[in-house]
Amino acid sequence: MTSTRKTGIAVGALFLTQTVSYLIGSALVDSAVGAPDDLANLNETQARLGVFLEFVNCAAVIGVGVLLFTVLRRYREGMALGYAATKIIESALLFVSALFVLLVLTVGQEYAGADAANASQLEILGRLAMDAYDLAFQLAMIALGTGSLLLCYVLYSYRLVPRALAVLGFLGYLALFASGWLEIAGESVAYALYIPGGLFEIAFPLWLIAKGSASPRSPLAIRARLARSAIIG
Repeated sequence: MTSTRKTGIAVGALFLTQTVSYLIGSALVDSAVGAPDDLANLNETQARLGVFLEFVNCAAVIGVGVLLFTVLRRYREGMALGYAATKIIESALLFVSALFVLLVLTVGQEYAGADAANASQLEILGRLAMDAYDLAFQLAMIALGTGSLLLCYVLYSYRLVPRALAVLGFLGYLALFASGWLEIAGESVAYALYIPGGLFEIAFPLWLIAKGSASPRSPLAIRARLARSAIIG
């Protein structure tokens, strides 16, 4: 098995890990915390499990960024660096987001023995912490959308994956980028906007695991072919 094939399989596995761990983790957090001002009914065990899975997602995001950088740099090093940088930013924001859930749990512990005046203040703090959780998540999605547009450009330009798959990624991450800003602005976003990106983040890793590599042709050969096409055109 070649190193490129191993890298492709590893990236595919990490992609699926980050998707599944965050979906389950965030669902557990939402269910455990519920209304952020209802601090008396927090499910601490479930919330901590959700946070742990979100931490797993953060690690997988970094892994994807590092491994894909080693492949993309052969084609467009500047874009590869940009993609890796946005993955680091995405991971950091998601990590901070998860920390705000732990803050809510700490507030909940204080709430149990608080008097009426302090309880009201703790409820406000709980709401602020969950608002910060949501804000950090939306900023992470903006970083994800930004960097992944660079990824899809390289995938499309150098035919590293079927072009239809790269176009699906373009549409999905553009919608994700826009939805992040809309959510921050307080606008409601239709869940349909998340469908193309969700499909890409399932199809792309499965394609990588099945194929194991991006392209059998060297970057130099591809660049030469593109240059000849440009001259002839």
